[in-house]
Amino acid sequence: PGPVEISAALSSTGFGHVKYDCKKRALFFDRAGIHFDFGGIAKGYAVDRIRVLLQQKGITSGLVQLGGEISAFGEHDGRPWRIGVQDPKDMQALWGVISKKGDLRVSTSGNYRQPLIIDGVPFYHIFSPKTGRPVSDHVLGVTTVSLDAKVSNALLDGAATAITVLGARAGLDFAEKMGIAAIILTEAKDGRIIETRSSCLSDVYSHGD
Repeated sequence: PGPVEISAALSSTGFGHVKYDCKKRALFFDRAGIHFDFGGIAKGYAVDRIRVLLQQKGITSGLVQLGGEISAFGEHDGRPWRIGVQDPKDMQALWGVISKKGDLRVSTSGNYRQPLIIDGVPFYHIFSPKTGRPVSDHVLGVTTVSLDAKVSNALLDGAATAITVLGARAGLDFAEKMGIAAIILTEAKDGRIIETRSSCLSDVYSHGD
C-alpha cells in the first residue's frame, strides 16, 4: 500500500476511537470501521486457559506451549524448567536458556520468521501503530518473562509485541513498569546480534547454552 492507503488505515486505528461507559458497562466506537483484533494476545490467553483447566483437573505440574507462548508450573522431578530462546539468525540453534524451578511464564515475539519480500526488501508482520508500516527489522526478537507467574501469558504476549515496536531502550523501561523481565535481541549495523535484558534475569538466564 502507498501513503494514501496507509493514512486511511491509520485514521481508523487506536484506542482514541474507543469510549467506555462505566454505568452501562458498554463500549462504543466513535466512527464506523473500528474493531478489535486479539491476534496479539490470543495464543497467550489460550495458554492461560489451558493451564487453568489442567489445574482444575488436579494436574499439579506441567508445561503448556502454543508457539512462542509457554507456561510451566509445579515441580519438574526436582529439576528446573529449561526454556530456550531462539537464535534469530539460526533456526537450528538457541541463543540462550532460561532455567528456573517452579512457576515460569515466557512469551517470544520474533521478527525473523517468514518475511514478505517485495522488490528484494523484507517486510515483517509486526507493524507500528504510529506509522502504519512494519517495525524496524533491527529488532530481531523479544522474549518476555514472568518469574513468579503472577503475570498472565496474555499480558506477556502483548508486551512482547509492544516492546518489538518500542525498541530496546524504551522496551526495557516498559517491561520494568509492567513488572516483567525482557530479553531483547537487536541487530547492529555490522550484523552482530546485541542482547539487552532485565537485570533480574541474571540468576536464571544464560547465553550460549
